[in-house]
Amino acid sequence: MTNLELERAVKEFGRRCSHISRIYSVPWRLYTDWFFITLFEGIFDFGISIGESVRGFPLWVIEISDKPGREEPEPAFKFIGNVHGDEPVGRELLLLLANWICDNYKRDPLVDLIVDKVHLHILPSMNPDGFSFRRRGNANNVDLNRDFPD
Repeated sequence: MTNLELERAVKEFGRRCSHISRIYSVPWRLYTDWFFITLFEGIFDFGISIGESVRGFPLWVIEISDKPGREEPEPAFKFIGNVHGDEPVGRELLLLLANWICDNYKRDPLVDLIVDKVHLHILPSMNPDGFSFRRRGNANNVDLNRDFPD
């Protein structure tokens, strides 16, 4: 799945599974963009990501919960795929996980338990630049796995 196909898949998931999910809408662009988005939120689907890679690829995050977008006193888990650009299987697996949860909610007690009692945050690709270059590091050749703050 290319970076563009990943973006389309995440947005499609957000539309199809909006009853238990949302795609992060953290305004990270200019204030004028934030104002415009806030003014028309709910009317138009802007599909804003949480940020972008060095080369400008959006970083999409899927939140899955019985109350997406609301804080709850329950455990939260963050799943991050494709930290190393040359290891793309994680991005595919995380989309499969999200779709499995959506397809089986209210059909499988395990899925119901996950959605009702846990907040999931899924970032399928943390390194879309490395993915496009087919190398471990990002566009600045930084190994993101070794670049977390202490």
